[in-house]
Amino acid sequence: SMPIFHIRTNIELPDDFIAKASKLAATLSRKEESRILALVDDKKKLLFGGTNEPAAMITFKSIGLKVEDHIGISKGIADLISSVGISPDRAYIDFHSPKATDIGKSGTTIAELIK
Repeated sequence: SMPIFHIRTNIELPDDFIAKASKLAATLSRKEESRILALVDDKKKLLFGGTNEPAAMITFKSIGLKVEDHIGISKGIADLISSVGISPDRAYIDFHSPKATDIGKSGTTIAELIK
C-alpha cells in the first residue's frame, strides 16, 4: 500500500490544506497516514471548460484500490475541495491501482518490501 494523493489547482490553497488532504487520504484508503504521500500543486495554469474559474485535477493512487470504493473516495474529495471554493463539478479525479511491482521505494519495489 502506498496511497498517493495529488491535487493540482489554479487557486492558492491555505497552508493547512496539505495536512487535511493527507488525513483524508488515510481515511479514504483505510491506510495509516504514515503511508500516505500527499502532494499539492496550487496556483497552476489550469483551464477547465475553457475558463480559469477555480478547478482541480486530482490523482488518487493506491495499490489494491477497488473500483467499488471510487464513489466514496470521490465524495470525500468533493467535500475537501468544496471547503476551499472549488466546485466538485470543476474537478476530475484520476483513480489508479498500480501493481506492487510498479512502485519503487528504498531501492526496490513495494512487492519486494512486502514479502
